[in-house]
Amino acid sequence: MVDRLVWASVFFTAPFLLCCPVTSVVPGSLFFGHSIRIFNPSSPIITACIPFLCVDRVMAKLSAGQKRRQKELKRKKKKQVQVKKQQGYSVREGNPGGLPKLSERVLELADVLLKGSDASRSDIENTIGLMVMCWNIGTVKAEKADEMRASMAQMLCDLGTKDIDDEFESLLDVVITQRRCLYADDPRLIGEFQVNWDSFGDYRLQVKSLLLSEEDRFDLNSDTLYSGLSAMAKRKAEYLDNPVTEYEEQLENLIARGNDILNDGALVDGVNSSVMACEVWLEAWDMIKQLYIDETSIDQINNRLSVALGFWCDEIDMHLGNAARVDASFIERGIAFCREFCDFFPNDQPATHVNMRRTLAELQLMKGDVEQAEATFDALVKDLPDEAWGYIGWGDIYNPVYSSTSPVPVDIDRAKQLYRTPILKELDSAGDARERLEELIAFEREAATTMDA
Repeated sequence: MVDRLVWASVFFTAPFLLCCPVTSVVPGSLFFGHSIRIFNPSSPIITACIPFLCVDRVMAKLSAGQKRRQKELKRKKKKQVQVKKQQGYSVREGNPGGLPKLSERVLELADVLLKGSDASRSDIENTIGLMVMCWNIGTVKAEKADEMRASMAQMLCDLGTKDIDDEFESLLDVVITQRRCLYADDPRLIGEFQVNWDSFGDYRLQVKSLLLSEEDRFDLNSDTLYSGLSAMAKRKAEYLDNPVTEYEEQLENLIARGNDILNDGALVDGVNSSVMACEVWLEAWDMIKQLYIDETSIDQINNRLSVALGFWCDEIDMHLGNAARVDASFIERGIAFCREFCDFFPNDQPATHVNMRRTLAELQLMKGDVEQAEATFDALVKDLPDEAWGYIGWGDIYNPVYSSTSPVPVDIDRAKQLYRTPILKELDSAGDARERLEELIAFEREAATTMDA
């Protein structure tokens, strides 16, 4: 049974293919199995396409008179095809010469998501369904592309799909853009598709397409460049169209100055470089809060500036801990920053939130607030259960190898339990958890040997 997303892609595509009122929902047996057709039988487009779409026919022996009548009907249909541009898209039957199979092109796009993964049948069918939608969005005119992208987002929401992150939205944008740039000469719009499986678990994609006329296809120019793409891509385009402001230049200078301080060495004029860099960067943070109050992710402004804000996030959370060991005032200031960052950019990358919340817990431990630090880690692994470093960071506070200065009592069994969680869940970075676990077991054995001696 084809997954819900595959069925939904038929509903998603059909209204835009036909550009006519949907007056009937007709289940039928089509070319490659049971499917659903949505069409207005009186539409001139449908009249022209019925010979192409409906192939579930009962063959019977015809008389000579019936054969003549059939030929006359065929001639009339050919004339109808030539004048069928009465409304909506101009569609014609067939496959343009010189182009490869459309199924091959769709699978090339899907391979970006499927390559090297152990995907299930439903995952494969869902992925191909999304690629079909992206292909069609990249095929049609700009206004229609925006409508189709909005419909795709609503369809995913209706199917119960969890919120799509910025990275996945960007991937869909890339696929749509590839279709427009790499396959600009391909006039085909996908009408239907089917994924067929054999007994060995291999699959074959079958595609039915309609040909769009030149005036109905996407026309790439400066006005249509971002049509059909995500809101994030359009926002980045607006940033690129508007020059960097004076205040943004000041922000870039502050972040760059912090980098220069760290590059100069451990001490700058007798002051710890982490302390000096964090002093400058916290000033930059105050500017970020003022400049980008409407943004919800660092990624949304990353392309706006000449400095890499993603790299800056990784640096400041690490150096805040170093600064706090030298200057106790950075404990409270660091705690405030980590909390503000997570609240200000709730849609940032999960890895960034993990690092910020780990730093928050470590600063709380420096403050001596063990209960609050454990509560921070507990909330972290509940909110982001598929991020291995939440468990690893929590285990470290009980690990005697890493917690020599921690106010938390050593608890080797608790550390082992936390390290094993990402291993058993087979999460990304589970290898780092395994290294921690093996290191802890080796430490435990060495300690036992020393005691026996």
